[in-house]
Amino acid sequence: MLRHLSQTTQTRRRPWRGAAALCWGLILVSVLLCAGCEPPVQRTPPTPPTPADTAHTAPPEQAASSPPAAVTPHAPENPQEPRFQQNPHTFSLTPWARGVIPPAVMERERASYQLYEANEISMDEHLENMYQLYREHLDDVTFVRELARRHGPYARKYEAYLEKLLAENPNDFETLLTWVHVGGREFDTYGAEKTAALRRLYAMNPHHPYVLHELALCIYGTRPEEALGYARKAQQLEPRYLAYGADGICYFQLGDYQQALAAYRRAYDAAPALLKQGMSRWISYTRKVMRSEELQTILQKLRDAGEPLMGPTMLIRH
Repeated sequence: MLRHLSQTTQTRRRPWRGAAALCWGLILVSVLLCAGCEPPVQRTPPTPPTPADTAHTAPPEQAASSPPAAVTPHAPENPQEPRFQQNPHTFSLTPWARGVIPPAVMERERASYQLYEANEISMDEHLENMYQLYREHLDDVTFVRELARRHGPYARKYEAYLEKLLAENPNDFETLLTWVHVGGREFDTYGAEKTAALRRLYAMNPHHPYVLHELALCIYGTRPEEALGYARKAQQLEPRYLAYGADGICYFQLGDYQQALAAYRRAYDAAPALLKQGMSRWISYTRKVMRSEELQTILQKLRDAGEPLMGPTMLIRH
């Protein structure tokens, strides 16, 4: 009788055992899943890196001889994100998006050009019509940019207007940026005037790729470590700048030919056909220097004298 009672009790407990096991299993799975979860990470805006942060890692035997990294200023909390337009023929990058022309202005522009095609007005009269149209319907900066883009031969008017606009708004970022890029002055030498203007732009926005890239090309001859930080940051923000090889120029100026060669190879891979030939010459020349102690000695003397070793305009006018 006792055996029968014990068997009956165990039979009655079996369903409860299954339910309890199921509950404990669900609890265990929940604990394991929670343990694998990570709390949400708050995103912070990027800050301008040092060359050590952005440069590719050098082999151990080269790391000891690599130059020290320069520290660039801290970035603001809300950096601008400029959009670029690219000229497919020259591969040059214009550091702003295309201006928005009202449809009514486009219609009047076409009507004026049709009058020119019908020989009812001259080209100068058509350009004068365009000048008045843009001036009437566009804001000051867009007016200058569109006139410079569309009517290069008609430059004197927009150049004079831009000089006046800059005098009235010396601390406006877009005005100063336009003055540097399309102003009447020629900056082929990347001299002190352009450097000063770019440093002012950098103080306003340390995250603008054009400003970073151009500033690197202005100072790489005298401050190559600082320039390297700007060049690498510009390439991160706008990958199309890889094709210009500005980081390679900085490495070459520092005497780190191995890193310069690697940078030129990256530039060659990123470059369109228009730029590949020029970049091939840089690669060949760097290899030649690496094989010649005599060339390295000559370049070191020039470097000690503060001379830039490679001109930034070898490929293209930036």
